[in-house]
Amino acid sequence: VPDFLNARILGLPVKEVITDTQWLEHEFTQKVQK
Repeated sequence: VPDFLNARILGLPVKEVITDTQWLEHEFTQKVQK
């Protein structure tokens, strides 16, 4: 399961860099799982 809640991009939490939470929770998760 992708764990974007604890992931970081350039030292910043992912949710501060990618603000589209719908995309993170649905499209990103589905694509990474495949």
